[in-house]
Amino acid sequence: MRRGSVLLIVVGCLLVPLADLGVWIQRVVLDTDEFTALADDLLARRAVRDGLAAEIVDQLEQAQPGIDTVAVALRPLISDALETPAFTNLFAEAIAGVHDQLVDGADQLSLDLDPSLALVTEEVRQVAPEVADRIPSGAAIGDIVLVRRSQAPYLWAGVDAARWGSLVAIVVAFGLLALGVALARRWPLALGVAGVGVVATSLLFLALVAAAQVYATRWVGVAVDRAAFRATWDVFQRSLMVQTLLVALVGVAAAAVGFLIELGSTRPTRAQAGVSR
Repeated sequence: MRRGSVLLIVVGCLLVPLADLGVWIQRVVLDTDEFTALADDLLARRAVRDGLAAEIVDQLEQAQPGIDTVAVALRPLISDALETPAFTNLFAEAIAGVHDQLVDGADQLSLDLDPSLALVTEEVRQVAPEVADRIPSGAAIGDIVLVRRSQAPYLWAGVDAARWGSLVAIVVAFGLLALGVALARRWPLALGVAGVGVVATSLLFLALVAAAQVYATRWVGVAVDRAAFRATWDVFQRSLMVQTLLVALVGVAAAAVGFLIELGSTRPTRAQAGVSR
């Protein structure tokens, strides 16, 4: 292959993860319906519910200091209440609010669960009325801060970059790959190499996303919050992983087609060389 062709393919492969991330952010993070649809997956994680329950109890303790005597019993009861279908609908609305904050560029992402307090209290009352009676009437839950810009600046930077540059990244990445294959002396071999490169960079990207979770978790101090953060990250990571694996499968298909054509084109040449001898 020509050096210029190899360079185009290498640069194109390196840009594939950026294009993949840009498409995912546009498709999931910046789309209200797709983002809100993750609410069910989040509440299905016990760690997420436990984290929310701990935050709700902390807010209630500020409104009613004496409630700390039943806080230990109250947290698991609230966690169970957060799994009910009625709360899921309210949680989806709160998640939609988080989406709006992210799109609008707010300096922090926070959940407004105040409308759900009456529902949660009623669910707790059905199981442990003596505990529910300790929840002060008229109490309000302040916004639960999920993450601040100072804690994860790359999140805001990624959203901004995807909003303006995802389409450019897609065109440039796959444009360079197509041009590199077209300029190669043996285009089937170039196609196979490009496919392998797409697979390799896609898998490397998944590894980097998993490593980023470990780094980001260091900013979360409390154990229950760390568990909730990891569970939330896993939900979003799973969505990104599915799309990235689809990109890797495209690379596998391209590599298989390219190498098969290359193999088929070289066999007659070898056979002819054997006859001439």
